[in-house]
Amino acid sequence: MWTESLSTGADNYVGVIEKGVNARGGIDGHPLQIVLCSDHSNANQATQCAHQAVADPTVLGVIGNSSTCSSQLLPILATAQMASINDDFFCPEDFKSPQDFPFTAGSFDDVEASAIGVKYFKDPNVVVTTIDVPQGHAYPPLVQSVVGPVGGKVVTAVYIPFTAADLAPFAAQIASHQGVLAEGNTVEIGIRLGKALQSQGYNQPVIYNGTVWDPYIIKSNFGNPTNAYFYIYYNEKSPGWSMFLSDMNKYAPGATYQGGDLVSAWLAANVVAQIAKTLPTVSAKAIFSYLSTATNLTTFGLTPPLNFTVPQKALGGLIPRAVNPDVALYHYVNGAVVRVTPFEDFLP
Repeated sequence: MWTESLSTGADNYVGVIEKGVNARGGIDGHPLQIVLCSDHSNANQATQCAHQAVADPTVLGVIGNSSTCSSQLLPILATAQMASINDDFFCPEDFKSPQDFPFTAGSFDDVEASAIGVKYFKDPNVVVTTIDVPQGHAYPPLVQSVVGPVGGKVVTAVYIPFTAADLAPFAAQIASHQGVLAEGNTVEIGIRLGKALQSQGYNQPVIYNGTVWDPYIIKSNFGNPTNAYFYIYYNEKSPGWSMFLSDMNKYAPGATYQGGDLVSAWLAANVVAQIAKTLPTVSAKAIFSYLSTATNLTTFGLTPPLNFTVPQKALGGLIPRAVNPDVALYHYVNGAVVRVTPFEDFLP
């Protein structure tokens, strides 16, 4: 099951993931079928997605989870010993859950990207914009905790309500401060905010979340700006990236979407398929047990091999399992991205 809060368009490629895995042998010889469950930003609906998952004995796990915070999804998965594999990892309940097996640092990746921006642009000032919800208000202090050690400082935070119709005042508030802009809104709000900033002549560097933004979104909405950057946490020189592109080109020719949320769900499904080959009996409990003791989990080179038996040291051991902490900054150039920094770990 692929659980999500708001669709970014990645879920349009469920068929690509299924066809790619099945062409490589499926799940222990059986065809993969991905069940999509969207909660539409409703915690109760996210809870229902979890009930649906554990009630079906053919569901082996949850992948690419971005479900709404404060749901009971993870506790319900615990009752069935079912894993949440390579999710977006941004809700408070994610951080300590034994059901969660993230491959990357999730919400901490964009925090790290702010630190990369401070160093790369040689600008200590960081402007943060995010949605006006409790999770959003927790974001700027997290950014400060990571940019501080590299000489950075969050100079202002601009919170945008989902209901905001006119984003010009928020854009003006952002434009009144010099510094690297960390874009932490939904894509829909970010597009409207970006157009408002463009109309005001904004030219400071903007770092977009590589999980849900991609070059096509930038080009189709903003043309070819020179101040757009992405952070990316998957190694695009790896065999895994080549596998992903091959599946996309074969099963969705002409498709442009390459957001990190799609890659994450693709990778989770392919890792499950690899694990299934080693198990005498394939079940949700068996997948969960395998991940719980994994010390050298392969992600086809998209990340370093992962050891889920040790905690991440960053942020005071907040993350219960070691994940890939490496992030690189990419510059948007005429419809494509060009890497401008090496992959680095900025988590304290």
